[in-house]
Amino acid sequence: MIEKVGAISFRKRRTFQRYYLLFSVIGLLYVFRHMADLDLGDWLRIGVVSIIYLATIALLLKWFVRRETVWKFVYLTSRKVKLSFICNYLCCLTLLQLAVVEWWSQFMGLAALVVMTYCGAWVFCQLFWPMSGTVKFTFLGDEVTDLFDSMSYQGRSGRQDGNNWGRK
Repeated sequence: MIEKVGAISFRKRRTFQRYYLLFSVIGLLYVFRHMADLDLGDWLRIGVVSIIYLATIALLLKWFVRRETVWKFVYLTSRKVKLSFICNYLCCLTLLQLAVVEWWSQFMGLAALVVMTYCGAWVFCQLFWPMSGTVKFTFLGDEVTDLFDSMSYQGRSGRQDGNNWGRK
C-alpha cells in the first residue's frame, strides 16, 4: 500500500534512503564495469564532446529549474540522498559517454549543432545587434529620436495598468 510521504515514519524513510544509496552505488559500479574496454585516446575524445553536452544541460537546468527548488534540495535533503544523486549523476554521465562511443557520428553532429548555435548567438549579440543601431544612426543621422530606452520612464506603471484591465 502506498503511503503519503508525510505519513511515513522516520525509520521507513531512513531505510528507503539507505536502499536508494545502495542501488545507486550498485548501478554506478555496474556501468563502470563496461568502461574498462576503452583506451585513453577514446576517453579524451569522448570527454570533449561530453563537455559540450554538460554545458548545454547546465544551461537548460538554469533556464527551467527555479532557484528556490535548488536551494530546497541543498538545504532540506539528507546526506544519503545527496550522495545517491551524485552516484546517479556519475552513472548518467558514464552512460552518456558510452552512448557517444556507440553513436559517434550522430553525437558529433548534434554537438556541432550546439556549438554553432552558441557561436551564432554570440555573433548576433556582439556584432549584428549593436551594428543595427549604428547603421540606423548612419542613414538617419542625428534626427533619430525613436530609439527605445528601456531604462527611461515609459509613462505608466504595471500596478496601474494591471488594475485597469478590461475596464473602459
